[in-house]
Parts: sequence; structure tokens; C-alpha cells
Amino acid sequence: MRDFAVAGIPTCRQVKDMTKIKLGGLKLWEGGAQVVVSSVREEQGLAANVSGPLAAEKINIILLSHVSGNRWPEGGTALCVTRALGASCSTLLEVSQGELESLRLHTDVSIISIFPHDQRLDVFGRLLVAMVDDGVEVRGLATSPSAIAAVVSDRTVERSIDTIFRCFEFPSYASAAAWRAGWRRPDRPVAEIIASYEERLIKTYGVVEEPDLDLWLLLLSFPDIANLGAALGELSRFGLRLPFLVALPGAGEKLLCALCVATIATDEVERILNAHLPGRIFRRWSPVAALFLHGPHFGDRHGIAHALIQTLERSDTEIFALSCAVSSMSAVISAEDLPAATGAIESAFSISKARG
Repeated sequence: MRDFAVAGIPTCRQVKDMTKIKLGGLKLWEGGAQVVVSSVREEQGLAANVSGPLAAEKINIILLSHVSGNRWPEGGTALCVTRALGASCSTLLEVSQGELESLRLHTDVSIISIFPHDQRLDVFGRLLVAMVDDGVEVRGLATSPSAIAAVVSDRTVERSIDTIFRCFEFPSYASAAAWRAGWRRPDRPVAEIIASYEERLIKTYGVVEEPDLDLWLLLLSFPDIANLGAALGELSRFGLRLPFLVALPGAGEKLLCALCVATIATDEVERILNAHLPGRIFRRWSPVAALFLHGPHFGDRHGIAHALIQTLERSDTEIFALSCAVSSMSAVISAEDLPAATGAIESAFSISKARG
């Protein structure tokens, strides 16, 4: 286990002597499997190759992240399901896509989510630096408008909880030990929700549009995650927000990261990324827009992520990046596709529209 500071960003242990960032809550989902596909045949679409086969088999996706291979050579898709379904999901994807360059199955993952982050760059920055500092094995990251979900190996779950409590403060729990006592109490309900839905239109709580964004794509080693965290921490000083971030396993034990920042900050983002990640290859697409659909919790029912993906693909909207985490779905698309995409979503979902 290493202990180092990156470009002025404090290590997790140093945070003990600093004011912790206040958050609202922390949740843990255990007993998961992660399936990673590094070469989705995108000419056939994500719906046909990934979400459709799982929806047809009524498999609930707990977490889904995606970066388009049309935007980045290392594009791929990662999804989490219950551990018991890991092998069958892997087989379904193999059958649906035929020959694949890479399909990996991890049967030892859990998901930790913290909330609300309010799109604060300092929250993301501190979390990423702290995880590297404590040697937490990060298998993926995904955001919703309110939560950050981290996929970690089972063997580093306890370390992850300790890391989070050293860096953040929660109103209901004074310490990691207090949280563990409440989370693992014998009377806490843990039964899986099983339900059948026959809605003509899937009900959601609302859709939010966020235009005028840049999409940044980076392929990072594990230590580089801390450097990215340092960069995000520095960007927070400009009053910027981070509406979207995903990270999924890429080639060579690296993480493929996609994140969105306001287009007005293009020059500053490029300068700071170059300063903290010298020599690393990254790409930018602009202008892009993000769409956020809120609720219901798609982990409790099948087919919601598929409905969104299928709706966008049928409207000829390319999905640059996608995050389905906790109870929200977030899609990054071309800015010029925003009107058509929003119209298609309004036809396919029952929503109460709100604009960001």
C-alpha cells in the first residue's frame, strides 16, 4: 500500500487532518458479477448486441456503462448483474455477437455508491486520489445526477469503506464502524425485489437536458486515476461541474474513462489534463449534450436500459457514452441530435419533463 500526494491534492491519510466533505449517504451492493465487452459490433447497435438479449431473458442490470467504439478505438461496455447470473450473461453476449476480441467475466465485485455529489469536481477528485492512495481495486465508475457508483473487487470492499469515511462525512453515521453496524444488522431487509411490469410506456420521474458540453476520453493506468483526481480537484477551483463520468475496464489492465465538462472550459481542461497526465493520449468531442432520465430503480426490473438504448438508436442518435447507475440513466449524444433524441424519449417513456 502506497502513500503519496499528487500535485497538491491531499492523500487519504492527510484528509484525516482536513475538513471532510459532507455527503448524504452511502450504500453497498454485494455479491455481484461484472461482464466486460471490449469490442461491441456497433454497426448492429448496442440494443441488438447487449441490452436486447438481456431484456429478452428478463435479466435486471444493476449497473451499465458504455463508451462508443466509433468515438475511441478502445470503446467497450461493462455491466453488473447478480453473481448467480454472471456466467449466463457472459454466454448471452457471446451468442449475440459471435467472435469477440475480448469478453471478460469478474465474479467478485461489489458496488459502493455515495450521494449526493451535486456534480462537484472536488468530490470526484478526492475520491479518485483516495482510492489509489489506499490501493482500492477499482473495476469501474458510473455516475447518476445524484450518486457516484464505484465497482470494486470484493477483497477491497472493507478498505473502500474505510477510505470513504476518512474522506467524507455522513450525517447518520459517525464512523465506518457505525455504518457497518447499521448496514449489516440482522433485521435489515435484503430480499431481492421481483416484479412484473406490463406498462405500455415506462414511467420515469423526469428527463433533464444539459447541452454545451465537451466529452473527454482517456485510457488510464491505475496510478493515473489519482492524477485524474488531482486534475478534477484543480478544475473545481474554477466553479465547474462534472455532470457525467464513467470508467470501465479497458485493454492492458487500464481503465477507459469518459467525462463531460462545460464547453466554455475547454482550454482550461486541456491545460490541466496535460499538466497532470503528461504524455497520455486523450480525445475530445464537442459539442455534445447529456440526457438524464430519473427513476424508477432499473435494478429492480428488466428492460429499462434497453428501452432507452433502443429509443435512441431508432431515432438515429449515436450514443457516445452511457451510464445507468442507481436509479438514473445518463446518455451523452451529439448536440445536434438533442431535439430528435428528446422527442423520441418523450414518445417512448411516460415522463414529466424538466430542463437543466
